[in-house]
Amino acid sequence: MPYWLAKCGRRQKATGKICRFLNPAAGNKEECHTHLIAMSLFKLDAERNLRKTLDATKSMAARLVGAKTLLAARHATARQLARDNADDATLDKAKDNIRAAQIRVHTLSTTLIETDQQILQLENDLTVAADKKQREAAALEVEKIAEGFTSAAADVVTSLAALALHTETMARFLPDAAGLHSFALRAKSELPGSIEMLTMRISAYTDAVLAGHAKTTLPQVEAAAPPPAPPTQWAFSVKPIKWTDASGTVQTQHAFFEVQLPPVVAARALRKGACVGLDHGLQRREHDFGSEKAKPDPAYCIDLDPEVVAPDPRVVEPIFPERMDRPCVAKGERFQN
Repeated sequence: MPYWLAKCGRRQKATGKICRFLNPAAGNKEECHTHLIAMSLFKLDAERNLRKTLDATKSMAARLVGAKTLLAARHATARQLARDNADDATLDKAKDNIRAAQIRVHTLSTTLIETDQQILQLENDLTVAADKKQREAAALEVEKIAEGFTSAAADVVTSLAALALHTETMARFLPDAAGLHSFALRAKSELPGSIEMLTMRISAYTDAVLAGHAKTTLPQVEAAAPPPAPPTQWAFSVKPIKWTDASGTVQTQHAFFEVQLPPVVAARALRKGACVGLDHGLQRREHDFGSEKAKPDPAYCIDLDPEVVAPDPRVVEPIFPERMDRPCVAKGERFQN
């Protein structure tokens, strides 16, 4: 590692301030925050202008409909006056009214087209601003990751240097420390280059995010797939039953109902006569004859859990089981050669 880079790392660790040489993007963090605030204010102004322009467009569209209706009415009036053989002054006045209505329709139509273009521009500006804001936020997140990586990498390099120093001393009288000393030296010499390369790569990635060449969102850790549901088997209860499910909860069911049981519990229920298969004639005859208003009392249900056999108190475990297989030796034989 270059001397100036190591010096920057030590100063950063001692003062707690981010060195702009170790993390070039850190020097612009305050400017980036200021820019984010400015972008938020710009978005509020753009949204306000867009809302105002949309309201004006709706009003102009309604006025344009009224102007076209008025123009059609004045055309009809002029034709009626011509049919009634009105004088020239009256016809000229009707013609002026038509021209005024035409000018109003033309003015409103042109303004409406311009307003539609303005709305498209405002929407595009909002889209660009939102994308830029999202890229700024992603760049800040990348910078935080870079800061954590730089700090952790500096600690690892410092620890490896100390480890190499101590293992070198230990290897003088403990040969087993030579392998760890060799590893510490090798890691100490290889890590700085990798750290410097990754620091440059993450800085380049930040620039790519800001320039629009990388995605605006960082890849998220995929959630672990939920565990598969335990297998079950359908059966038809002919007696009140109880069993313990996979979560340790005691479940109960009335007689004469279809019930889902774990395969082992279902086999035990069939063996005890507490349940029958769905193809049994009893199931077709007694189906839904039970009551589900309240769960049955577990004390009056057939227990489908495995029976726990209590140990026989008459059986006594040997005190020294490891001596049970040894042959018996008479006391007198101990002193015989």
